[in-house]
Amino acid sequence: MIDPVRPLVVLGGGGHAAVAVEAARLSGMTVAGFLAPDPASSLCGAPWLGSDDLLGSVGFLSSHWFLPALGDGIARRRLAALIAERGGLLARVLHPSAILSPSARLGPGTLACAGAIIGVEALVGGSCILNTASSVDHHCRLGEGVHVAPGARLAGGVECSDGVLIGIGAAILPGLRVGAEAVIGAGSVVTADVAAGSIVAGIPARPLRPGLEKGKG
Repeated sequence: MIDPVRPLVVLGGGGHAAVAVEAARLSGMTVAGFLAPDPASSLCGAPWLGSDDLLGSVGFLSSHWFLPALGDGIARRRLAALIAERGGLLARVLHPSAILSPSARLGPGTLACAGAIIGVEALVGGSCILNTASSVDHHCRLGEGVHVAPGARLAGGVECSDGVLIGIGAAILPGLRVGAEAVIGAGSVVTADVAAGSIVAGIPARPLRPGLEKGKG
């Protein structure tokens, strides 16, 4: 449950951060502003508060919610871990047009964008992005920092380990496993398990870069 008295700070100053600001506001949250390395006047009307150095302030950490809103999954997870280590609170943000099953769960720092669908008993880890009109079907399991890009579809029972990137419009067939840090190319159809660290693309998806350990998650 989000404390309405404690406003949200978005971490990042790019396009995805703007999406996060708007989704948070539409969901009823108060957005205090955003943190980014370079000064900027505003982001969807939210003011620039300063750089990430503010995360070293105990008072600042204790008086806000935080949402890492960076497209770079490694940077997103790094910021989430930093906030958690220092005792800060990571928000879960659900756009009002997203559909979340009552039995599904979103981890801290995760954003479900407009039109996203999260199915029955799906478990989504922290610092994930469920982007515009993406679908994570029943009993899927997503690790930390997974990005399901716009229009991507995960059928029932799919498992994605930490750091997976699923490209725009890609589809993954039921019950498959995608290993950590793997990348699924835009528009691909995944018909077999994907090895950790690999890049696959095409219909059906084929390796463009071999995995770290074939068949391992």
